Amino acid sequence: MPTGQVIITGALTTLGINQQGGTPNGSDSADALAELNNQWDAWGIDEGLIYSVLPVTAPLTANVASYTIGPGATINKPRPSRIYKAFFIATVGSATLRKELRVVDALEYYAHGDLAAAASTPDELYADYNVDPTTGFGKLYFFPVPTCQTTSTVEIEAAAPFTAWTLAGNTILPAGYQDPINYALAFRLIPRFGAIVPEQVQKMVIANGMKAEERIRAMNAINRKLPTTAAKVPTTEQPPPQQQGA
Repeated sequence: MPTGQVIITGALTTLGINQQGGTPNGSDSADALAELNNQWDAWGIDEGLIYSVLPVTAPLTANVASYTIGPGATINKPRPSRIYKAFFIATVGSATLRKELRVVDALEYYAHGDLAAAASTPDELYADYNVDPTTGFGKLYFFPVPTCQTTSTVEIEAAAPFTAWTLAGNTILPAGYQDPINYALAFRLIPRFGAIVPEQVQKMVIANGMKAEERIRAMNAINRKLPTTAAKVPTTEQPPPQQQGA
């Protein structure tokens, strides 16, 4: 469970900015932390880099078609970056109904002639990922509007949220992640520090940094049973330009 400072110290030591066994100064740590969180946020929307899928459950109310989702919303859970599957679950006496919902896009959802149409159980879930600029909430829409009067919930299998790193807080990572994250961050920091990083070090970091995402994709493809194409998506990162006089 590395802290943000551990990752940053490792990346800056790799670049030769930080002395072995030392601690970076506050300014360098703050800049590197911002870059680490930019990297982490970008990875959170990439199928091959999402390291885990977690179930999110929430109670539903009869005759209610839409719910806000996010910290403090009606569904007070982290707003997912991607939903893979969804299930409607209802308890009727001692029996439990579990029905998989089709996750549809906006075009399919709004193509329905009557969005107020109701049924005992819904068939579809539309997730609107457009964030409300005031609240920060997303929205979930069910169709038909569920009228089930018994206890009912929705279970969403969603991409694990990429919680922001802090310098002192621990982050739980899957086995094998820390080293590629170190190199990926060092790779991204070269434009900031390239003028003082020796050319041979830059070449080594660029080579290993570009491999870092490939290593994580390969691990995720095995652990999450992803299609092999997800592990072969080319990295979106590009090698930073070589610095003059490096």
